[in-house]
Amino acid sequence: MPAAREPFTSRDVVLALSLMGLGLALRAALWSGYGLGDDPILKAQFVAIIRDGRFIPDNQGYRVTWWLPTLISTRLFGINQLGLILPITLASTLAIGAVYAIGHQLYGRVGAVIAALLLVVHPFDVVWSTMLSSDYVCSLMSAITMWCVLRATSHPDVAVRRRAWIGAVIALLAAYHAKMSAAVLVIPIAVILLMRRRDLGRELWTAIGWGAALGGFVLVVYWALSGNPLAPLELEVRFQGLTGPNAVNRLATRGTFEIYPRMLFERGPTGDFVYGLYPHAFVVFLLLGWILKLRTAPEALWWLTVVFLAMELNVQRAEGQWVAGFRNVRHLHGIVYPLVLVLAGYLASLYRRWVPVGAVAIAGLMAMSLWEAVPLARSFGPTFHDRGTMAAELLKLQPGTITGDVAMHMRWDLDEWPATGWKYVELANSADARKAQLDAVTEGYVLTGMGQEPFYGCHPCIVRAAELPPDRFELLLELPGPDGDGPVWRPERARLWKVRSGSG
Repeated sequence: MPAAREPFTSRDVVLALSLMGLGLALRAALWSGYGLGDDPILKAQFVAIIRDGRFIPDNQGYRVTWWLPTLISTRLFGINQLGLILPITLASTLAIGAVYAIGHQLYGRVGAVIAALLLVVHPFDVVWSTMLSSDYVCSLMSAITMWCVLRATSHPDVAVRRRAWIGAVIALLAAYHAKMSAAVLVIPIAVILLMRRRDLGRELWTAIGWGAALGGFVLVVYWALSGNPLAPLELEVRFQGLTGPNAVNRLATRGTFEIYPRMLFERGPTGDFVYGLYPHAFVVFLLLGWILKLRTAPEALWWLTVVFLAMELNVQRAEGQWVAGFRNVRHLHGIVYPLVLVLAGYLASLYRRWVPVGAVAIAGLMAMSLWEAVPLARSFGPTFHDRGTMAAELLKLQPGTITGDVAMHMRWDLDEWPATGWKYVELANSADARKAQLDAVTEGYVLTGMGQEPFYGCHPCIVRAAELPPDRFELLLELPGPDGDGPVWRPERARLWKVRSGSG
């Protein structure tokens, strides 16, 4: 499908800003906060910089595009949920505008509106964008890169094309410095250049020059600092445990390659489709598109295919074995924007051919996405809110020993509890192993019913109220929640108990 030549006017600016506002409102309404497993590690970076004046040299260190805006945000709002997560939510919101701009390049205004609407309600983009998920910054910069490339290969004005190439180079480097996997974008960019080779002019040398200069400078800086020009790759591999003798604990098996497809097409642990029905709709359009004479942009299709295969085939050879890093659901966020753009192409084609059918298809896909997004968000938010509320209530009490599970221990680290007078004892992961521990508690406080993160939390770690020895504890606080019939990650309401006087 050739690039659309429809002019981008003030009307498009208003539409894009309106859709961004709608997306931000939805994300704010379904705000989750922090509580993911890596949150204490990520927060520690900003504590080290702001309070200790040092930098932790882990695999987050090179991600300047993420931590620099977050550092500014934490300076303004504090090292708290708002300061840490706001840049991610804003990145998700800005991406709606970027996707609108790309959709306009590829399909005109109709396709741009469809693409942005699909992203506004996309379950994954809605839910994880209000948690500490730095992947959104990489995805935003990747989208800006692709928009610049499309503009540089289609705009009639040579000066505009030259500026777009400079923007593409800078945005690609920014994406790389949010997550080094963004380097795979050079493949769909090369394909776009091949597809549009007849439209290329001498301004392409601007991109080559800027790319060589900036890319070379970055490589020299990494070589000077670490002796390795590809230090980000080395850091990512090392901190995923994919080097040395321990690499054999990450063996790639057949099941490794089933993880991402299952995330796309099957319901997750919460019973919801994380990607809505977008992957299913994509397969339907892919199979029936040619029969119905519906088309989408091959540029977006190449982008989607390359990013997915790069994630799916991300395995390395170590210690004579093929190994693969942990495949978290948020790691696949890079396919969201090309996926909605591919669907937008098919839906725009359907809408132009049969307006009523296209309108129903668009509305139906959006409605089903919202149907998945709202309960998915509510699987995280209440659980994380319980932890914060309980931590705040504990600080009102006389300091002592708190006995609870790993989730509240993590919250203890996130809230940076005062050391004086407080101690946290983490319970075992199974009810049988916890029995002796709970029987031995003679003072302080015990937490039960504290929910876990739905996807990767330790659900057996949740301490049930029924596990407490009878008549030895008095109930101090009970938060709203399920009454023993909740989901596995939050089966009952959170409660705070205190050892009765003289019960020891």
